[in-house]
Amino acid sequence: MADAGITTRHNAFTENRALARAALTVAVIASILISGGMRLSGERAAVSGMYTEKQGIYADLAARAEAAYNLCDAAKGYPMISEDIINAVSGARDSLLEALKDIEARGKHARADAALDNAVTQLYGELPAAGLSDADAAFASKQYAEFTGRGKTIALNAYNASAGAYNAKLRKFPAALITAATPVRALELFNNN
Repeated sequence: MADAGITTRHNAFTENRALARAALTVAVIASILISGGMRLSGERAAVSGMYTEKQGIYADLAARAEAAYNLCDAAKGYPMISEDIINAVSGARDSLLEALKDIEARGKHARADAALDNAVTQLYGELPAAGLSDADAAFASKQYAEFTGRGKTIALNAYNASAGAYNAKLRKFPAALITAATPVRALELFNNN
């Protein structure tokens, strides 16, 4: 009778060990997913910060929108400048500001910025023949320099390279598994494709 009790306890211990192994496996997998997801989220935030920080692309886009507004303001009231061009710049600026409301829509930002760039370039090309006063011409020149300077700064920003490297990392093992099981997602690049 004593042997039967020992056998029962031994079987219960063996069954619990299998359960313990399964629980340990689940705990290890959950730990890897959680810690890996947190690490990838931290990396994503750091790369995304390159876009949204004070000297990032987002701030440069807002400055370009303001310079475009100021350029339109300087051009208004001169009959040689087409109202259609001023309206095109104003509309493109409004589209950029609307796009900037969604901070993650970086492709949309780039497309809106490209449209604004085309409109501002066209407007600025008409200014020399418009007979602007010296003060308005100097102001317009300063605003155009600000607009184009911010555009050059955007072109030199390392965000796209860093975001591309981060996105490539997400496609490799083990990050691909972590990405599939967690809310971690790739970053949208700033390009107008």
